[in-house]
Amino acid sequence: MSGLSKMIADFFVRENVIEHEEYEIYKYGSDILIENIGTTIFLICLGFIFNKEISTLIFIAVFAGIRRYSGGYHAKTKLKCYILTITNWAVVIVLQRLQQKFGFTRFGIELIICCMVFMVMFFFAPVENPGKPLFERVRIVNKRKTLIIILMVIIISLSIRIKLPDASFAILVVLIEVALLIIWGKEDVR
Repeated sequence: MSGLSKMIADFFVRENVIEHEEYEIYKYGSDILIENIGTTIFLICLGFIFNKEISTLIFIAVFAGIRRYSGGYHAKTKLKCYILTITNWAVVIVLQRLQQKFGFTRFGIELIICCMVFMVMFFFAPVENPGKPLFERVRIVNKRKTLIIILMVIIISLSIRIKLPDASFAILVVLIEVALLIIWGKEDVR
């Protein structure tokens, strides 16, 4: 991976897109982008293998969409991050299959869970990465964006629960996971 990132950064310098002083920043950014693309492709492949394409796309969109602004627990290594992401995806798929088999969700329970997730986000998000503190203005903007996204996702989840119960349930599980990662991340910062 780092070889490809190096090639990209070298290309940008050679083509005068960036200054040489920005080389390491672009190399690091390329590395992160390549890893995220790789993880996304791997998850999509798993979704096809397990016939859970829609649930996988929901997981990717909701998980990444919220975490971008909310922060939360960050694994110390790339491998741990990769394993945690795959585990979170697997939990969605397993719980979704159990829910399909046993049908254990009810609107009241879903509403309570959504309210609890919103409260976690309201009180704890965004969680700063210990190595990258947020400026106050960025923290306020990220909190606002997190709450807007969470509210939109909750409304979508609750409004599609009758016609698309699997999709609604997948969203609900991802919301729980993100809230738990927020709490875990908050504890990790202390």
